[in-house]
Amino acid sequence: MKEKLIPLFISLTLSGYSLSAILSVSLGMQESSFLGILYRALMLGISLLLIFYNLYIFKNKINSSFLIFSLSFIFFVFSYSYRMVWDFDISNINTSISASTYYIMFYLTISIPCFALLTTTDFNIDRAFTVILMLLFISVIANIAFGAKDYILQQAVEITRLKNQKLNPISFGHLCASLLLMVLYYKLFKNGRLGILGLIAIFCSVLGLLLANSKGPILSFFIVLMYMFHYKYSGKTFLKIMVFIGSTIFILSAAILLREYTSIDVLERFTSAFSSTEVSSTSRLHSYSLAIIQFLENPILGHSLVVWPAMGYPHNIVIEVFMALGVVGGITFLMLILYGLHCTNHLIKFFPAYAWPGLLFVQYFLGAQSSGAIWNANIFWFFLCLVVVTYRIVLGRNYNEKNNVYSPTHC
Repeated sequence: MKEKLIPLFISLTLSGYSLSAILSVSLGMQESSFLGILYRALMLGISLLLIFYNLYIFKNKINSSFLIFSLSFIFFVFSYSYRMVWDFDISNINTSISASTYYIMFYLTISIPCFALLTTTDFNIDRAFTVILMLLFISVIANIAFGAKDYILQQAVEITRLKNQKLNPISFGHLCASLLLMVLYYKLFKNGRLGILGLIAIFCSVLGLLLANSKGPILSFFIVLMYMFHYKYSGKTFLKIMVFIGSTIFILSAAILLREYTSIDVLERFTSAFSSTEVSSTSRLHSYSLAIIQFLENPILGHSLVVWPAMGYPHNIVIEVFMALGVVGGITFLMLILYGLHCTNHLIKFFPAYAWPGLLFVQYFLGAQSSGAIWNANIFWFFLCLVVVTYRIVLGRNYNEKNNVYSPTHC
């Protein structure tokens, strides 16, 4: 049961919410809260089941690096819990997001699922990748279909981003970027044959990425793509440059065609990023500066959960951590990130067939620099823990039977 449950658990974390959103649209529900609650309850149930099932891990020997990561994560959870209690229950501050949302999202969608991962000693990495590809493919196609329906029905209104009634463009864009990265990863690092379904997946993910018209997912995609090219074509500078230029030209050509036939202009979103008319970029830059000022007012333990006076989050998870938790929480957070990047680098360098959790971790970490917050970036936190667990499992199994030349014995 566990061998089937963990791949499903991983896949539903990535694309389950979008599938529940699509299901609610297809059923004609005005509110997505019911299916959203069912989805969250399912994920919580799986998490608790895995934690109880994996309790025997404490009887096994745990290497020092993994232990330090786990303790650092627990410390971060307690630090953020202290900040929430202090702000909501002691200081009674009013925020744009309710206190219950903070508590529910941070504990039920981040802390408990991550603990479930950290107690996992083994799972079928290849099966998890297969299930992820399948659910991502279904989710992207369904979102494009329902989003296109909404677009067609509302053409009298000026619409510059494709979205359905339940899923925002940023989440949709990241979903498409994840599918595109995983398909390219399958071809580059697993030497897989794409076939017709693979080509359809590439077409739909590129189309969806452009239709979402969100800067964060596009930038995250290109950075991770360059990262993949760097390791795949190590020492072949000219080939890396040509492949990257070819990919860029392909994306730009598709964006230009999209601009000609729809009101969605991806290029304009980037060229006007710092103009006075582009509200999203300028407002977030202003939030960054305010958050930094708040951090400097109390740099040791942090100032507040929110940016004053708007009482929202700054849309940059690194700045938010230092603003809310100060240097103490900020250094702990950076330790977690650096170890996640360390695991990703080692996996893609020495065990590339098992590096996909690290690529998704990097994608969603980059995405959290322009959108999202500590309490709602559950996919980022999940894949941070997953890449660390995958690294530990891969090294423990000593996957070096065929072509691997590196055989580390520690994490």
